[in-house]
Amino acid sequence: MVPIPKVKMTPAAAFDEAAIRQHVEMLHNLATGIDGLLVTSTYFANPTGDSDAPGTVTHHAVGDIDGMVEAIMAHASTPHANVFTGLQVMRKGLTRGSRGRESDIVALLGLVVDLDADTGNAGEMPVGPNFVLETSPGNYQPFILFDRAIAPIDAKPLAAALKRASGSDHGTADVCHVWRIPGSLNWPNKKKLERGRSPDPVSVTVDMAWDGSLTRVEELHIALGPSMNAPASHSSVTVGEIPSVDGLSISAAASEMLAADDVGDRSAWASKVVEQLAFDGLTAEEACAVFLSATGDWFSRYSSKDANADFARMWAKFGLPHIEARRAGADIAAAFVARHATMGAPVAANDNKQTPADASRLLPTPPEMHPDPFAPASAGGLLAEIATWITSTAIIPVPELSLTSALALIGGMFGDKALGPTRSGLNLFLTTVMGVASGKGHAPKSIVALAAGSGKPGAVTNGDPTSYAAIERMLRKNKSTVVVMDEFGVTLQDINAKRTNAASASIRKFLLAIYDQADSVFHGRQYASDETKKDDSPIDGPALTVLGMTTPGTLYAGLSDASLNDGFLSRFIFIEGQGPAQIKPPSLNRKAVMPAGLVATLKQAQTDFPAPKGFGAKKLMIPFEGGEDGAAYKLWTEIFLWQHDPAWSEREHHVNGRAAENVVRLASIRAVSRDPRNPLVTEEDVAWGWAIVYRSIEIVTEGVERHMSGSAVEALRKAVIRALEGAPGNTLAWSHILQREGVSAHDGDDVSKALQWLIDTGKVESLKPQAKPGARGSFKLVAAPQVGSQLVTTAA
Repeated sequence: MVPIPKVKMTPAAAFDEAAIRQHVEMLHNLATGIDGLLVTSTYFANPTGDSDAPGTVTHHAVGDIDGMVEAIMAHASTPHANVFTGLQVMRKGLTRGSRGRESDIVALLGLVVDLDADTGNAGEMPVGPNFVLETSPGNYQPFILFDRAIAPIDAKPLAAALKRASGSDHGTADVCHVWRIPGSLNWPNKKKLERGRSPDPVSVTVDMAWDGSLTRVEELHIALGPSMNAPASHSSVTVGEIPSVDGLSISAAASEMLAADDVGDRSAWASKVVEQLAFDGLTAEEACAVFLSATGDWFSRYSSKDANADFARMWAKFGLPHIEARRAGADIAAAFVARHATMGAPVAANDNKQTPADASRLLPTPPEMHPDPFAPASAGGLLAEIATWITSTAIIPVPELSLTSALALIGGMFGDKALGPTRSGLNLFLTTVMGVASGKGHAPKSIVALAAGSGKPGAVTNGDPTSYAAIERMLRKNKSTVVVMDEFGVTLQDINAKRTNAASASIRKFLLAIYDQADSVFHGRQYASDETKKDDSPIDGPALTVLGMTTPGTLYAGLSDASLNDGFLSRFIFIEGQGPAQIKPPSLNRKAVMPAGLVATLKQAQTDFPAPKGFGAKKLMIPFEGGEDGAAYKLWTEIFLWQHDPAWSEREHHVNGRAAENVVRLASIRAVSRDPRNPLVTEEDVAWGWAIVYRSIEIVTEGVERHMSGSAVEALRKAVIRALEGAPGNTLAWSHILQREGVSAHDGDDVSKALQWLIDTGKVESLKPQAKPGARGSFKLVAAPQVGSQLVTTAA
């Protein structure tokens, strides 16, 4: 690419921070309540070359307004820097520097119509816009802002119909498209200069300000009705601006085809290349950029022929059918899911034992649950205050860990005062699943300080216990306490090792015994000699809460049939932690001052908490609101029946085994958090707790399916499947498979046998026929992983 020439900024060309902030605030307000990221991306306009150069991409959690404004303003003095953002909220966990693709979209906040007078695509709006930008003289971007965020599968037909109805540019139909930001600058590239644009940048301005109005999605459907099913022409397609190939991911098959020599019929080969790029999921513009980068001698056919025009013709003939088939399949799948909202059935760990009947089982529909339980506002009350303070004082804020720690603290502080409506304790076995170096030490220290400051110092014990006896001693000092287990996954691995670690095994035994003793008398371990155990007096109503932390790999490595079969894992609630998209170094003047107001509130909550009712009662039993006739109890019984449904397999019963009990414990803690003076478990408390438990079940189910194995051979097969799942286009060359985690330790012959088995069972396809899988081979995953959804949503 020709280097972008340096220019001198003119005084008139400047960013308008106020306009930028107002736009960013609008986006974040529209995205409130969505667990995802808003993304900014920069492209450097090239006034002399054929393609723009990609620049910085930043990820911002919903609510991070200041960080997003700062990221945009960082380009205020950068020549040729065009900064964009979209109306799509992306999933958390995007690769650093990645803008994300359609499959990464969580929700769409609206659509934008790309009306460019200088390309001849300045049609009419079928509905009134809520907000309009003038991106350059005569070129407009009207925004249609939805009254509710919708899924990409619902937005795509609307976007395509909107493009047809408005006669606008291709970007209108692309739900991944990014748009100009008011207050930023629009630098022209070579194509725009050729269309007569001035070489000086112009400000992106607001032509029609947003007045807070929103467009009802249903009304947009009606307005676009005549354009929803317009037939697509397959003679040719219009391809928009071609992006840089830098950062685009393609399959190994496509890469080999682009570089191939001596292919025979070059015209037929070009068609195959286009078809493969469509199969890989690229947009027309992305595919064209990749197509034009081909290095094989077959591309020499374009030395006297327009490659762009030929690509547009072939894309219409060979590419669009794949896209339309994929869209139709997605529509069918969405309809099926809507009719049968259910958690995916776990696949047997030993693939040889799975029967065809498994695929046709009718599993129970999950009862209704809270759509976003991990947001502090959803928890409310003391939980929200504690979690918010922990997050605000953390060097590396992890909101999920903050909420988990808040749950542990309330359980520890009130576990000796209350029982749930089913006489279950308020103690929980909680474990957060996070990456390494994720700041996990801050939250436990914070709840230790809060407990001490509010007059209950023994409510949290910040010491990693090493044995049964160690935890028992902690409970004898404080019969309601939180035990922090920093490396729970390692303990789990020690328990399940071939040579079981005695200390870890004793911890497991204690946790199995103590979990449901909050309404009982616990005598602890009995010894033959009184001298061995200095204190053998019973503990009345012990409520032990566990706050564990682990990484995904460590957790999954510790899974075993034994831990499932005896109910050990089902007692735990696993919560995934997602750190910030960008890590910022801590301030040297940072001080975590104890929040006096929160400490006072916690003290008052303990004072106001009602005394036990009834003769001889030692703990208050928190009731369901409305008793057995109330909505809270009815929802809880639905969860109880879901847990005990006969359709579950034996292993699934072990995973689901404590669902209802964990739900009522979470719901009881939320009831105390909301109103410690008069706690009642409401329907919303139950729905909130159920959403957390359901996601926990999905985490364990995914771990069992993808990681737990009955033999080394099965483990290798699963490692190959995981490698292909994470590869672009679900395709890898032989040499790349050998380098992947879980595969690299095996010799080539074992890997070849594993691949052959996967090919024979229809799970993997060999893209290059070979006598046996091996060198120079390329392999593609056929069967999608059968795991539950990554998001917990309300059941249909």
